[in-house]
Amino acid sequence: MKLTRRLIWLLLVVVISPPLFGRTWYVRRDGGTRYSANVAAGQCDGQADSPYTGKGANQHCACKEFRDM
Repeated sequence: MKLTRRLIWLLLVVVISPPLFGRTWYVRRDGGTRYSANVAAGQCDGQADSPYTGKGANQHCACKEFRDM
């Protein structure tokens, strides 16, 4: 009985845990401001380890401040 209960809990944890995995954010000194639904004028999405090019919004580049994450 205890083994069955433990297996059920383990299965439950495995099924629930995939949404809990982290995401990699890139922050660089030459990055831009973070783009989000709340900040439509943001420059970078933080999903690439590259500098902000200096033009446009929602570019695929690193963010400037880690506090924006």
